[in-house]
Amino acid sequence: MSFLADAGAALADAANEVDVVGAGQRALVVFSGSVRDAGMFADSGATGGGGTVTSAAVAAGVVRAIEHNKAEVNVAPAALRAMAVFANVAPDALAWLARRAGADKQTAVLAEGLRGHR
Repeated sequence: MSFLADAGAALADAANEVDVVGAGQRALVVFSGSVRDAGMFADSGATGGGGTVTSAAVAAGVVRAIEHNKAEVNVAPAALRAMAVFANVAPDALAWLARRAGADKQTAVLAEGLRGHR
């Protein structure tokens, strides 16, 4: 589902770019994956190992995007980027692999860890 959210974010970014053209403004979308030391993922108590990024990496990506006038920046770990490419080619196969790798368990951990935020 996060791949669909990323696609939606990219489309919204493109629409925002059209809205602010000529106003001296830019829209920026950041593809980060799960941020291990801030936000909902961190609040849940879940661990993501190499599949997460730090808030410092996200901040550095935002600065890089601003300095180079980019509309999008991808700071996600390499493994997550590879999965995104694979999802475009074979979404059913990726879903099967994700379940085999324990994605359902990780989702349950996230949901339980965030139960108090509802």
